[in-house]
Amino acid sequence: MIFCRHAFKRKRSEQGSALVAALCLIFMAGMLTATVLALSRIATFDVHAHVELQRSAYINEGIASRIQFLLAADRNVNPSGSLLGELDYEEYEHDRYTADGIAHLIDYHGTEVRVVIHDAASGFNLNSSSYRRTLQSIVAALELEDNEISGKMETLTQRITDYIDSNDGPAGEDGMEAGEYEAENLAPLPRNGNFRYREELLFIPGITEFFKPDRYGILSCIRLITPYGMADISRNSTNPAFFAADRLLLKVQG
Repeated sequence: MIFCRHAFKRKRSEQGSALVAALCLIFMAGMLTATVLALSRIATFDVHAHVELQRSAYINEGIASRIQFLLAADRNVNPSGSLLGELDYEEYEHDRYTADGIAHLIDYHGTEVRVVIHDAASGFNLNSSSYRRTLQSIVAALELEDNEISGKMETLTQRITDYIDSNDGPAGEDGMEAGEYEAENLAPLPRNGNFRYREELLFIPGITEFFKPDRYGILSCIRLITPYGMADISRNSTNPAFFAADRLLLKVQG
């Protein structure tokens, strides 16, 4: 009788252990299944994001090619050479494609794309060889209504000079060399070489007081700075186009 009781207890203990082991296996299987589902979901999002990025790149590339064709076609159909901004679009039953800053909605194989064409030579010329002359013209245009403009532009001129020159000495009392940039947590600036792109000007403290970025964070009021080794964008025969220009540019150009 005692033997049967011990055997019964041992059997119940073994059944309990088996139940715990089975529950652990079920739990582990559930965790593995949940992990696989989570990884699958993450992979799906990654693939979707990658596909959308590739699709966007192809659409942008296609739109750029189409715009180049439309610009060439517009010049071929309308060779009069009208100055930008002087077109009366009410005379036309179809869209004109010129660098006029007007938004165009283009259906690119079922995808509607908003396109704006700007004149690459518009804006202030602040490249490494022309910034002094440009800043001086701003002072000449605004010094009567702002008696502090001369000092502010001199400070900005010194900082631009220090940013692009190769020596370690400041260009003036308000200049900024490596030590000043390091104090502003902007090391390893300055470049000590010519500007390579337009938005690089944003690294120079004080630049946005006069040249503010647009809503996309782009310095659209400043002329594009061409890539290294490429000739500067020049407009020697005509004034810059004023599309999307800010008040300062309009004031300086009269």
